[in-house]
Amino acid sequence: MKKDVKIAVIGAGLAGLAAAYRLMQYGLEVDVFEAKNRAGGRVFTVLMENYLGDIAEVELGAQNITDGGESAYLLNLAKELNLNIQQKIIDTNHLVYSGSDKADYAQLLANHHSTAADIKKLVDKANNIGQLIELFCEDNRLLQQALFSRMMAYEGLNPYEQSIYHNIETFECAISGGVAKVHEFYEHKHDQVVTSFIKGGNARLPMEIAKRLEGKIHYNKALSKIAINGSCTILTFVDQSVYEYDHVILAIPVATFNNIDFSEAKIEKNQLRKIESIGYGSNYKIALPLDLKQKNNISSIIKDNMLSFYNNDETIQLLYVNDKVQNVQDFINVLSPSNNHSMGPIMQVADQNYKIYKQNICCDWKKDRYFKGSYAGYSVSISEELDKIEYHLETPYKALFTPISNMLFFAGEHTTILECIGTMEAAVESGERMAKAIIKLTAN
Repeated sequence: MKKDVKIAVIGAGLAGLAAAYRLMQYGLEVDVFEAKNRAGGRVFTVLMENYLGDIAEVELGAQNITDGGESAYLLNLAKELNLNIQQKIIDTNHLVYSGSDKADYAQLLANHHSTAADIKKLVDKANNIGQLIELFCEDNRLLQQALFSRMMAYEGLNPYEQSIYHNIETFECAISGGVAKVHEFYEHKHDQVVTSFIKGGNARLPMEIAKRLEGKIHYNKALSKIAINGSCTILTFVDQSVYEYDHVILAIPVATFNNIDFSEAKIEKNQLRKIESIGYGSNYKIALPLDLKQKNNISSIIKDNMLSFYNNDETIQLLYVNDKVQNVQDFINVLSPSNNHSMGPIMQVADQNYKIYKQNICCDWKKDRYFKGSYAGYSVSISEELDKIEYHLETPYKALFTPISNMLFFAGEHTTILECIGTMEAAVESGERMAKAIIKLTAN
């Protein structure tokens, strides 16, 4: 092993932490720089008083481990850290609501004359998933609203920004009553969601890794410039501090790349332009302590740009909202008409895991300058190219994210070579793969 190799990881989200942890285990010197004051990134757990008066866990970021399919990387890491995985099945009895019109989602699908088999006839007439929804639904306004909101909630992007190439499989599952193709790995009914999560909250995973990296994570350190000069990479931070490293792993959302000066990083302008064009979701969550099941024979409401779902113990309603809050009080009245739950102010949560709240809360990832969106998706601007894989020194990379001069590496859920971008599994896979790539270099 090469002596005195210095490695920096930018970002203490799940990808950056996984990379740094594996590098540290191998015995390499590694520093992690995090722009915020906590580890975990978009894995973010808070506590909230539910309608029973008890304290419940609320995932304001990544919630369902099964969104990554088998999630072998994440589960192996969790097991190694002695974390327990819990799993439960949640019924999804959706009520579609628009003004005075209400309908059962499953019944809407059953009554619609077009089926998943008809999609192939419509694909060539649409440029994006939003247009495909319009063609599929024709004049069925409620069904169109329901499909639009479901695709937004799962894929993150506005359906008019979603490419048909990759998102068509999720759409086909949605009109069959399911959630997404990746969930078909689990045996359950279409009107159910298998949800897996870490006992005690998903934030326990990054926090547990951070404990093992104690002294190596530097918080409130926002990167402002990357420069490659000879055999070293020079990092300049907002606080004007400057450091030099042999290898750097950039493990932050590409939506934030415009915060950084890459002019001396030896990245081709066309490559950087394509990377920065990757779409990030504008959806976010509002948490409401509502009792829905005892008041209605439904578990979820679908409304314009909003879809509700439960937290893991089913005592908090989570509203998946797109872009901006519209008629949320009206939404609450439908959810729980007899509860007299006043909307009141929606509090933007503090940047602190496991803080306790007793009022309505939200976490808007798009407004945070160090995220600028929820998670990556396959957009109309860049889709098929995002799946291209290249090998470099026997390590597979997404073609857009091959290393720069064997010095600058890219990690994060958007860089995974798995199918499931935008998931915790994708983040862990990418981080561990980058660690292995650098370990190979140091061994030569």
